[in-house]
Amino acid sequence: MLEAINARLALLNDGVPIDQAALDVARRALLAGEARDATVFRVAKVDAAWYCEHAADIVRARPADIEYALQALTSVPAAGRARALQSIQNLGKPAARAVARWTKEHPELFEHRE
Repeated sequence: MLEAINARLALLNDGVPIDQAALDVARRALLAGEARDATVFRVAKVDAAWYCEHAADIVRARPADIEYALQALTSVPAAGRARALQSIQNLGKPAARAVARWTKEHPELFEHRE
C-alpha cells in the first residue's frame, strides 16, 4: 500500500503534494515505524519542515533505518537539517555515533558559504 501512497506523493502543485490524505498516511506510517526508505525520502522532499520536526521520532520508531533517515536530510534546508540532527543525536549513544559518522561523510552539507 505504501508504494501507492509514495506514487501519490509524487504528484505536486507548486511543490506541494496534491493528495494531502496520502501525505497524512505517509506521516503516520513513518511515526509508527511501518514505512521504509522510499517513504522517508519522499516525505523529506515534499514536506521538509514536518520531516525535520519529526526526524527523531521516525528514527525512534525504526532505529535500524537510521541511515535512511539521515540520508533523507540531504534534501532539506540547512537550518532544518541542523535541528533534526540534534534531535536524532539526543536519542542516545548509538544515534549520536551514527550522526557523527554521517556528518563526517557529508562535509559539503556543513560548509559555510558567504
